[in-house]
Amino acid sequence: MRYLRYALLGVGGLLAALIAIVAIVALTFDPNRLKPEIVALVKEQKQRTLTIDGDIKLSLFPNIGASIGKLTLSEHQSDQVFLSLDQARVSMQLWPLLKQRYIIDGIEAEGVTATIRRNTDGSLNIDDLLKKEEKKSPLELEIDHIRLARSNLSFDDRQQQRVTSLKSIELKTGAVNQKRIDKLDLAAELDNSKPAVKAKLTLQGSVEMDADQQQYGLAGLKVGLQGDVDKLKALLLTLEGNARLDLKVARYDVDGLALSLESQLERDKLVVKLGAPKLALSKQSMQGDAVDLNVSFKGDKRDVAAELKLSGLAGSSERVTAQAMALAVDAKEGADSVKLKLASPVDLTIQGLHVLLPQLKLSADVASSKLKSQQLGVTLAGSAEASANSAKLVLAGRLDTSNIKASAAIDSFAKPFYRFNVSLDQLDLNRYLADAPAAPEAAPGSASAAGWDLSGLKSLNAEGHASIGSIRFKDFTLTDFALELKAGNGQIQLSPLTLKLFDGQLQGSATASTTTQPRFTLSPRLTGVNIGSLIKTLARNDRLEGRGNVQGELSTQGGNPDQALRNLNGRLAAQLQDGALKGINIGATLRQAKATMAQLQGQQVKQASASEKTDFTELSASFNIRNGVAHNEDLNAKSPLLRLAGNGDINLPDKTLDYLLKASLVGTAVGQSGRELEQLKGVTVPVRVKGSLLAPSYALDFNNLVADTARAKLNEQLDRQKQDLQKKAGDALTDQLQKLFKK
Repeated sequence: MRYLRYALLGVGGLLAALIAIVAIVALTFDPNRLKPEIVALVKEQKQRTLTIDGDIKLSLFPNIGASIGKLTLSEHQSDQVFLSLDQARVSMQLWPLLKQRYIIDGIEAEGVTATIRRNTDGSLNIDDLLKKEEKKSPLELEIDHIRLARSNLSFDDRQQQRVTSLKSIELKTGAVNQKRIDKLDLAAELDNSKPAVKAKLTLQGSVEMDADQQQYGLAGLKVGLQGDVDKLKALLLTLEGNARLDLKVARYDVDGLALSLESQLERDKLVVKLGAPKLALSKQSMQGDAVDLNVSFKGDKRDVAAELKLSGLAGSSERVTAQAMALAVDAKEGADSVKLKLASPVDLTIQGLHVLLPQLKLSADVASSKLKSQQLGVTLAGSAEASANSAKLVLAGRLDTSNIKASAAIDSFAKPFYRFNVSLDQLDLNRYLADAPAAPEAAPGSASAAGWDLSGLKSLNAEGHASIGSIRFKDFTLTDFALELKAGNGQIQLSPLTLKLFDGQLQGSATASTTTQPRFTLSPRLTGVNIGSLIKTLARNDRLEGRGNVQGELSTQGGNPDQALRNLNGRLAAQLQDGALKGINIGATLRQAKATMAQLQGQQVKQASASEKTDFTELSASFNIRNGVAHNEDLNAKSPLLRLAGNGDINLPDKTLDYLLKASLVGTAVGQSGRELEQLKGVTVPVRVKGSLLAPSYALDFNNLVADTARAKLNEQLDRQKQDLQKKAGDALTDQLQKLFKK
């Protein structure tokens, strides 16, 4: 015991001597005298300028410590300020020093401002400060706590042309050593230039880090963000959970992960909820509880809710599978709604991010007042897959009342190239296109005319095929529809385009430029088509009957239908058989003209009558179209009674025509009317047709008709007299010759 007492007295004496020495040093030593040496040392070793404006103070109790006032540190080899602070204090525990352990009781600083900069070449303005010392210190560094107040930290990324700042930083920690940070508590204002962020940031939790073993962890993590993030306004985000990363063995563990986000996105309120109770991923295996994601948009006009569930998670760091993936979407906008369900197992290959949905099932119910049937149902099955640079989809099933087979693919996300193949057995458009109320017709060239702008498709690169067995629209049916589409280099091409319509067939091609004022080319070829039904259905004009062929080469440019009609150019030719020109009966008109020919002079104008028509056995005409006006010089129509020729113009934008028909009789009907028209045989009757395409008028030129008739009779009499003279001369000559030979 005596030896123990001596030992304790010795230790106590040593401590008393040590405390006395420290007290004498603290009372007699002025650390401010070392300022020049400290400044010179920093300049020599780091090539930075240290400026200490405040005093350096030492303290002994309760711990050894030092405090400093204002100071600044320059950039490397520059006078520009890199870091500044208003005041700082560091205190150390005395006893651990004897064991070569640095236990800093606390580091406290206020008014710290620093800017870290990444230059365009990737270098940092703190590279010189991050250089590791060649000799590793055997001393252990521990910090009881850190306090940082009223501080600002900025990161100027000149490579990405982005500035990120943490302002008004308030930081508190518990114990800190080389492997752990306890009770981290951070609050700051976060500003970012691209994307624009201005929000309050909070962060709590504990951090584990073992750089030698490459192990990192987050425990009790709580992250909060409140403010504006790009287009997300009034954002409120919270993230909680625990995570561990072991990079050496490639193991990742997440426990109790929960994310909540609420924000205003334009006029909608966005709400996102994510839950992942437990996930464990390593090279050998992957296990996890169900992952649940809910997203909703709520606004004045629309309401969208989506829920995604993944269950039965398994796999490894190279491949992850889910026994079931279920997605449900419920969207409403006014009286319209869409309910979508999608389900499939999931197979994810980590390398290349290849996702496969091998047993995809999709169903949807659509309700809309815009659909004539009000309801539309979809049931499809197939597969889908996607990688980091491509995607592919194959589906088959029912699209409402149609059977459909479809495939689509994107070959490159960087520069997308789309491919598709769609086939339907039939499509009844009458189920979907509701009868719209008749709108007042827009004035030619007016801004109210419906327009199109294809500039959004300028970068489209695609090719594909589409076919439909039959298409029902209103009261007519199209069959065997097929087209090939190619898009690229600012142009969309449909070639070939084929379908059967109005008892005939269409074969042709079309192109369109992807500009705000698209340029179109059309090359139609109609064979054996009922032209009358075609014009009546598409142009709402019932002035022509007949069956035949039409071919043309057309081009135009414009941002709306009126501009396209006014810029229409090209050629069009038609050959028809067994038809009629409606609105005028030229045979009846000629009979009326014969009855009144002696009394009338000039022109007699009549409105076209829907009940009258002029039949023909064949008709041909070709048109040169310039700026929307179709000019014809070679109209030729034939019937047993008449021959028609004509020329004139049809103004498509103004929907008017000015046409001169020339009718001539080549035969007469039997009976009384036939005897009346006998006198007009061989006479050409001019008929002027002009006015609206929908309700034209026609006029006969009786002056020319009378003159032509008189001229025809005179010519007929002259012909008879000539024949009589020739006969008499011949008879006289014969008599003289007979007398001559008798002599």
